[in-house]
Amino acid sequence: MCFPVGRTTSTSCMSYLDSGYVFLGSKGGDSQLIKLHAEPISSPSSAAAPAGAAAADGGVTGSGSAAVSDVNSDEGPNHVEVVDSWPSLAPIVDFIVMDLERQGQGQMVACCGCFQDGSLRVVRNGIGIHEAAAMDLPGIKGIWSVRRSWMDAYDSHLVLSFVGETRLLEISEDDVLDEATISGFDSDGQTLLAATTLHDQLLQVTSSSVRLVSSTTGQLLHEWSPANATHNNSSNGGSTSITLAAASPCQVLIASGGGLVWLLDVSESGRLEEVSGTVMDAEVACLDITPVGADSNKATLAAVGTWAMQVQLLSLPSLKPVTTEELGSEIIPRSVVLANFEGQAYVLCGLGDGQLHNWRLQSETSTLTDHKKVVLGTKPILLSSFTSQGQRNVFAASDRATIIYSNNKKLLYSNLNENEVAFMCSFTTSSFPDSLALVKGQQLSLGAINGTWSKC
Repeated sequence: MCFPVGRTTSTSCMSYLDSGYVFLGSKGGDSQLIKLHAEPISSPSSAAAPAGAAAADGGVTGSGSAAVSDVNSDEGPNHVEVVDSWPSLAPIVDFIVMDLERQGQGQMVACCGCFQDGSLRVVRNGIGIHEAAAMDLPGIKGIWSVRRSWMDAYDSHLVLSFVGETRLLEISEDDVLDEATISGFDSDGQTLLAATTLHDQLLQVTSSSVRLVSSTTGQLLHEWSPANATHNNSSNGGSTSITLAAASPCQVLIASGGGLVWLLDVSESGRLEEVSGTVMDAEVACLDITPVGADSNKATLAAVGTWAMQVQLLSLPSLKPVTTEELGSEIIPRSVVLANFEGQAYVLCGLGDGQLHNWRLQSETSTLTDHKKVVLGTKPILLSSFTSQGQRNVFAASDRATIIYSNNKKLLYSNLNENEVAFMCSFTTSSFPDSLALVKGQQLSLGAINGTWSKC
């Protein structure tokens, strides 16, 4: 006597493995690995769970398996648990190519599968991240990697910022991340920036001060705070809180309330030397001093986004304004970065609503031209530069994480197979070459870029 035990994908071949596990191969839908239970399991629609997850991640607007399973949830007891699922577009009955996000990249909307597994799916080019390790660490507010020496090929520590504290993770000889301490770091303050300097020192910026630490002994070499500033001293109104920071290999740009900005030089002797200061016309929302000129170690321009909905370029070291660009939006800029792609300098600015503005930077005149705007997501964008396989890229962390790169002098935007990425930094070790550290929700994960892939 036969009786139904549950609903699965339409099956073309079947192989019993062991202990109730069965592989189901399908020509008209997603192949599945299922487990048969002697007693009914609680969720009769569990067979549709992987299909639903795939829909959320890949932009699938409809899933035949999920829909049929939900409609027929009254078919009786379910004894089938879907352990894993392998997405398949076959057979593609019809498709159309269109630029849904108007980013200059075509996406395919396809009618996939057949019968109960029919679905409408959006297929787009993207970048795959192969996750190598993950750990639960709730409350991360920022992440940076540092090296013991500027010339070291591998990173040694991850600096994690939390509200009211800073933690460090060190990679051991066995390639295990263990919690570590550096005596010169302020572990009781929230880190705004951490970096390795050109002179083999470690830099930590908190809301109270800028700290320069020896990378060999871990001892504090020098400390600077806005309260001791020589520039803007009459304008700071007693403000001692640092709100934003950016660094080049031998410079630090600091912002405080009231539009106050200071430039510090990091000396080889282990001191932070205040070079200049200025007062912006509006509160500073974001800033960057990544070198894009002939000298890759020292910046000659600073990019500053303000609450006046503007992006300004300041000349360094004087901090005098060079050019100003209106964003034409009521949304505050959340992140700005100077980047060099294929010999062409750009200024990228991410807003709080997921929009990204970019300009070409003319090095000779320090002017911005060829303004363009694209929509990468719906949430604030945090931009971070990194290098992978010798190529310079910019990571846009948002609800739809995107990697920005250049090909034939044209900026391209590739979606990542990771959603809701809050923070990112590069993290390269002998066991994890060309890897990225990603903060997603309550989790910290390490992964390597697989290259271009098709997301479905």
